[in-house]
Amino acid sequence: MSYNSHMIMWLPRALAIIYLAFISMLSFNIFGGGYSWNGDWVALFIHFLPVYYLIALLITAWLYPPAAGAGFILIYMFIILFFKSFPQSEILLFFITLPPFVIGIMFLMFKEK
Repeated sequence: MSYNSHMIMWLPRALAIIYLAFISMLSFNIFGGGYSWNGDWVALFIHFLPVYYLIALLITAWLYPPAAGAGFILIYMFIILFFKSFPQSEILLFFITLPPFVIGIMFLMFKEK
């Protein structure tokens, strides 16, 4: 495997891990919300639901990259349609909505030999 194909294989995985860490970090805003101790953990579990889906997609990426690519593009479409994030803000579009689309395209570009 050449350097370029090796980089093409690992770059979407690395970007997916960085995106997953960023989304995980946003989930910690529940602390200090006035919930009880048990309520904090329930709210944290609920906030981490997208992260669990992204982890499953990342595991899928190691086994079958095109399926992960399609999954990331579905996440992109879900975010745009459900949250109506496209017309709201360019920053929201750039940091939350666009990375799954780019990662999905990169996974679809990778062809195993």
